[in-house]
Amino acid sequence: MVIPTTLADLNRMVQDGVQESVHLDYKASPALGTDSRSRNELAKDVSALANSDGGVLVYGIEEIQHRPERLDGGLDPHLITREWIENIIRSTISPPIDDVRIYPIEAPTGSFYYSIHSAKTYRGPHQALFDKRYYKRHNFQSLPMEDYEIVDVRTRSRRYPPLITFRVSEYGGFIAVFDILNTQDVIAEDVQFDFSIALSWPDDKDLPPLLRNGMKRFSPGQHFRFRYRSFQELLAENSTLAKEFSCRISYVHPVLGSRISDEWYINFEAHRDSMIYRSDLDAYTKRGVDALELLVRSVQELDRTLQDFKTIRGATGLDLSLGTIIGLRRAIHDRDPERIDPRWQRWDTFREVLNVNVEVASKLESACRTDRLTVAGIAEVPGVTPELLVKFRSLFHLPEDEDASGVNA
Repeated sequence: MVIPTTLADLNRMVQDGVQESVHLDYKASPALGTDSRSRNELAKDVSALANSDGGVLVYGIEEIQHRPERLDGGLDPHLITREWIENIIRSTISPPIDDVRIYPIEAPTGSFYYSIHSAKTYRGPHQALFDKRYYKRHNFQSLPMEDYEIVDVRTRSRRYPPLITFRVSEYGGFIAVFDILNTQDVIAEDVQFDFSIALSWPDDKDLPPLLRNGMKRFSPGQHFRFRYRSFQELLAENSTLAKEFSCRISYVHPVLGSRISDEWYINFEAHRDSMIYRSDLDAYTKRGVDALELLVRSVQELDRTLQDFKTIRGATGLDLSLGTIIGLRRAIHDRDPERIDPRWQRWDTFREVLNVNVEVASKLESACRTDRLTVAGIAEVPGVTPELLVKFRSLFHLPEDEDASGVNA
């Protein structure tokens, strides 16, 4: 049906005698008042339309036998505003209806009529909080729903599962990251993120732009990952960081043609004593085993391919790689060792080479993958002292250390 948004639309409905239906309900202006009864009726009628097939509630039309008779005097815009109606709907219906649009229509006298469109819900049913009932639109009325009808509305979400998922996973064995993914084969449009609390992002930064501003089109299979904080930091006994919150993701579903939302609950306490939340020693032990296994495979590969440099045996019986031989040769001839390119190094490299703790190493990894890879940028990393900066520059290669010809200074 056509949603009336102008005075001409309302006059046309009256002239054409458009009858009320399961999708259309006329109300005289006095029915939208500031008293509790009027607020309750608004909640009942709006939730009934959403729980059924969607529709329009028009305030400002007198009807006889379910047909429009005339436009009435309208509502005082100083008492009844669009924002007031929106607040009443949000505070009297649970869960909130995703797609409710309110159109104020000004009359020649300066009063207002209101057209309220409530889209069909796919994340319901929605309950009127004043009496804890679920309503439907039936035979020109808003009536309580039967149990089977409530179940039927709940199953709508199964037919249209969430397009976008939000979950916490781990990186490097100790860092909590947010994974946001479009798991379906259609584009989510006008995506918005709403957190139940203000998150304390690392280094007192703002939320990443995607989480703060949303995005216009979220393509199928598109995946975003945001580093948050370490599990040790989140779950420490004296931590003031929030351990539980929710993220409400709303978007326009192109197949349904309406806005829907899904709420994702995050509880870091659930990770306590799990395989993700483990001591530093456990994490480093596993990394040591993984590194040894990788070293064995590398040595085996060298044995097969670098026959001329296969082994150098000494009293310890160690096999030395070609890179080690080159490094020894440079040391014997008093040459400076090759400096490491820091741009693609993991946090554990910085920890081993610079002998810093995990938090500083993790922040250095982040800085080296951005435009902060300068002497000034590294110096600003929390935990980097002047002495550590000197050590960093002696072991790692910075872009500004090159001269105009591109040769290491």
